[in-house]
Amino acid sequence: MAPSASGVIFTTPLIHRNDTYDVILTSRELVWLKSSNSGSKKKFAVYLEDLYGYSSSDFVIVIYYLKRLGDRYSKKRVRTKSCEIAFRSLDVMIIQGWVEHVRNLISVSNVSPIPYMSTDVSLSFGSSSRGKLLVYVNPFGGKKKAWNLWIKVVEPMFLAANLEVEVVKTTRANHAFDDIRCRSLVGISGIVSVSGDGLLHELVNGLFLRADKVDALSIPLGVIPGGSGNGLAHSLGLGDNAALAALAIIKGLHRPFDLISVDMLQLQRRVWSFLFVSVGLVAAVEVDSEKYRWMGEARFTFSGLKKIMAASSRQGTMMRLAWESGPSIEGIPSCEYGCPICVFPHSTRSAESAVYSPTAGSVVPTASPAPIGEGHEVEEEVDEDFMVVPDDKDEDKDEDKERENEEGGIGEKAQAKQKERVRGEERDVPLPSVLPLNEDSHFSVEKERLLSVWVCNVPDVSSDMLAAPYAHFADGSMDVLSLKPGSVMQTLKALGKLEKGEHVHLRGVDYRKVKRMTLVLEDYGSPVDIDGELYEISANEQIVMESHPGICQLFVRG
Repeated sequence: MAPSASGVIFTTPLIHRNDTYDVILTSRELVWLKSSNSGSKKKFAVYLEDLYGYSSSDFVIVIYYLKRLGDRYSKKRVRTKSCEIAFRSLDVMIIQGWVEHVRNLISVSNVSPIPYMSTDVSLSFGSSSRGKLLVYVNPFGGKKKAWNLWIKVVEPMFLAANLEVEVVKTTRANHAFDDIRCRSLVGISGIVSVSGDGLLHELVNGLFLRADKVDALSIPLGVIPGGSGNGLAHSLGLGDNAALAALAIIKGLHRPFDLISVDMLQLQRRVWSFLFVSVGLVAAVEVDSEKYRWMGEARFTFSGLKKIMAASSRQGTMMRLAWESGPSIEGIPSCEYGCPICVFPHSTRSAESAVYSPTAGSVVPTASPAPIGEGHEVEEEVDEDFMVVPDDKDEDKDEDKERENEEGGIGEKAQAKQKERVRGEERDVPLPSVLPLNEDSHFSVEKERLLSVWVCNVPDVSSDMLAAPYAHFADGSMDVLSLKPGSVMQTLKALGKLEKGEHVHLRGVDYRKVKRMTLVLEDYGSPVDIDGELYEISANEQIVMESHPGICQLFVRG
């Protein structure tokens, strides 16, 4: 059945494989109808949100799109197939008309990202202008599959979408971190990471070191899953599907995204987290799994079982915690596709407003950011509030040489050096406000032995760990998961339910949403794990974490 006339934008007859079709563009679909001998018409259609490119000549237009297999709005394991349809016409003007319409449809500007969303909801999203994409590819990510994904899947889609792309192929640890903090971003409409979560961690922290960080953080960030964990991609409903992630970036749809500031007070260093912060068992598993990178995603499961079976790992660590509570999880829906909490962001705060007060030493709102190109005199005061990585060229050469000799990517020695380099220099900077760790405090305070603490910014921390099912992208809070020491079976039961997020109501598991918190490990036992990157800390280190609502922009799936 043909679409109603009221929804038709453009329609002409076109030829496909020697058959004539009525090709119809509506506000939601591209439809082609073929008449049968019985007089009925067979309908073929593709949603506009799945179109990603075209090519044309005088008499032919080829349209490229993704065909989604199964539930198109499923959050998990989405499968897609790249397809194309070629139409021709003897009338050059008809082909030119279709080229003009399809070109305008590649960007999502006039297309509602979720079919059932109202106009008001869709206005909560932004759409990027068609500028240049800056793409960072880690050729060693995901057992060296990231580069193949870029060459075979993502780059052809970007070319079909007529996007201008600048590619940086990383050659060493912290290459992306060093590059993004000094590179000109004029004309850049998106910054894309093709690897696991570690590469995006470098990019996020590098952006905060820029003098123009306010403008830089307004450029949407995109992620193409090509690593071992891909936690952010799974939280976005992209799974490990590089084509679906590329489609999201081509469409240019983006929304505000919270980040967590992590301040290690004795070290006087700040790190930004987009995924999670963990101490205890989870961090110990990350340390151990570095030896098994060749195993891919399975390395986390293998190391987890090793640590759980070891009695010393199940004793836990004495910790003190203080937090300012966020919303209750009662009545909060889990974050699914089209989530109303993430569609209507809790609030937004720019990078300019997340600076240290030079007097009080706390994070306070400041005036609205100045227009681009103006008001940057404030930036020089702020730069020293963020970690700076020393430039050690000799160390880089050693890492490069060892990387060449390692079949699995970065060698263990280079990994260790990488972890040390990324710590940054010690800085004499104002410190953030610390929630008091005493019983007289009006904040919630606890002191107990815990197996692990996970502070999550998004629901999925890896492909098979839905650690924080009530976490949202823009709700202005962190989801804190505390696991108490228990037997082997109790611990295995809790971790076994992580994949579906069914662990949160188990005995021995505490789950809460907080706006900011202070954490102290009294008997130091492991480093702190931030987005899968390890940071060494000393005993009794005070770790202060705070959620910064809507501080950056993130490309999201349509």
